[in-house]
Amino acid sequence: MARRWYYRLGSTLVLLAGALLVITLLARCVLFPRGATQPDPRGGDGVPDLERIWIDSPQGKVEAWLLLGDGVSPRAPGPLVIFAHGNAELIDHWPGGLAPYRRLGISVLLPEYRGYGRSAGSPSQRAIAEDFVRIHDLALARPEVD
Repeated sequence: MARRWYYRLGSTLVLLAGALLVITLLARCVLFPRGATQPDPRGGDGVPDLERIWIDSPQGKVEAWLLLGDGVSPRAPGPLVIFAHGNAELIDHWPGGLAPYRRLGISVLLPEYRGYGRSAGSPSQRAIAEDFVRIHDLALARPEVD
């Protein structure tokens, strides 16, 4: 009877170790599922007042979109919302959903992640943070942003 218990425990531990190994190996794919959606080469076309911003990273160019709020200009600056999309999405998916902000006179900044959409490179927590800080700083330097 005791042997059967040891075999069950051993089998359970082997299964758990195997599952942990698979999870560890697939973690990056789960955290950054870049292939889940493909960018539209014409992404952003037809979005009113969309301005593409590109920054240089060590891995290549990274894209962001600035969508000015209604009535916002250098003479009448307005607030800015920076929106980070989900990990299986692209900035291409969000201009319509964020239109209510724009109608309120709030500009929207949509930074892309490295390796997503039309942006070069490979995503990581550090890369995303570095890119967002640079894009944030560029946006705050603009006369349209209060």
